[in-house]
Amino acid sequence: MKNISKLILIVCLFFSYNAHSALSLDATRYIFNENSSSVSVMIKNDSQSEYAAQIWIDNSSPDKQPKFIVTPSFFRIKAGSTQVVRIIKAVKDISQDDEKLFWLNLQEIPPKLAGNGLNMAIRTQVKVIYRPELIREYRYASEKKLTVSHESGKTYLRNTTPYIFAIGNLYSLNGIVELSKSNIASLSIFKPGDYIKIDGEVEVTALDAINDYGNVERYILNVEDESEQ
Repeated sequence: MKNISKLILIVCLFFSYNAHSALSLDATRYIFNENSSSVSVMIKNDSQSEYAAQIWIDNSSPDKQPKFIVTPSFFRIKAGSTQVVRIIKAVKDISQDDEKLFWLNLQEIPPKLAGNGLNMAIRTQVKVIYRPELIREYRYASEKKLTVSHESGKTYLRNTTPYIFAIGNLYSLNGIVELSKSNIASLSIFKPGDYIKIDGEVEVTALDAINDYGNVERYILNVEDESEQ
């Protein structure tokens, strides 16, 4: 039984180790301001082998027309080395009124194995947020402008801003609010116009959100008086 347990542990460690990507990005999100000509992305090969990679951007909307290109789109990185790529707009106009979300995809292509074994090709995906110039200077701490309302005994969080937020924890006077999987998914990409019912009857007073630099900050919210509807 002990030998079997050791074998299971070894297998688990093996797959856990190999599940980590060899290539890493220098940020968890990238902000593309309207007046920028491009945005640089640095990719590092943390492994001890040379890797090939492919990188591209997907739209988050059903619109299939490419809005950005990444160059070079295919490359090789030696062990311990870095590669810089640039995100460039493929169209002139994207949005003038609010932020738009895109996804940067980095697909690593591992070297061919010399013998038997498992070779895993990991894809990393992070956010690219396009920010129009008209709203750029008002972005700082805009999370404070999110509104909590209580309607018919239910709690709602409303995004009336032109910004996209990544919200983590919600807080009441009693501490952290227990969130459902649906709430967690919706709040992680909280877009302009989103109106989410928070599961459970709670008095939400504050939240944690990720800023442009990938850091978590806490904000106190505006709470509307309860209205019966």
